Amino acid sequence: MSKATPHTTAPAVPATRRALLTGVAAASVALAVPTIAAGAASTDPIYAAIETHKAAFNFHGECIDKASKLETIVFAARRAYENAPEALKVEAAERFLPALLPTHPDATPATARRMLDAVAREEIDKDHETEIAEADRLQAEGCDAEWSATRALVATVPTTAAGVTAMIEYTLSIIDGGYDDLLTCSAVRVGADGTADDEGPTYGETLLRSILQFVAVQS
Repeated sequence: MSKATPHTTAPAVPATRRALLTGVAAASVALAVPTIAAGAASTDPIYAAIETHKAAFNFHGECIDKASKLETIVFAARRAYENAPEALKVEAAERFLPALLPTHPDATPATARRMLDAVAREEIDKDHETEIAEADRLQAEGCDAEWSATRALVATVPTTAAGVTAMIEYTLSIIDGGYDDLLTCSAVRVGADGTADDEGPTYGETLLRSILQFVAVQS
């Protein structure tokens, strides 16, 4: 069961990166906001992409929380066995050893103990197959939803200065939440043969090109 998620707390992002993006956001507003036509911001596709990503990001977090509760049930069962009196485990291994010797003549009480522990863990997991399967399903569903929304966000280029600013501000909120990998996520590019790969522009590249586009308009 996967444990690594973008929703865990991460070390603070270097202040220089945040300061740089914050400065660029302020500059884009100062330079380009006067040129925005009325109602243009509402048609900028970046807003819908951001909202979709927010929803998917939150949905992934909810899936992880639900999966964690199910995993807690399984972990509790495993701990119950691990915390059982040692004397009982030793006694069980000693009783099991004679039956093991015909096929494993070099077996020792320690060998019998290791095999019994492995069987016990397998039986515990078998008894909790439903919880384990549902936890895996939830994590996969949440991860797929967020990844799909991330790919869409990466591929969306703002069409207004306000959209560029919104993109920067949203990027800062994600980075502050510990999801620094967003900047290096790539858009999916579909080749002539119909296959997809990760050779499209990264989110960071899309963000910087969008900023440059609006800065150039004011030059």
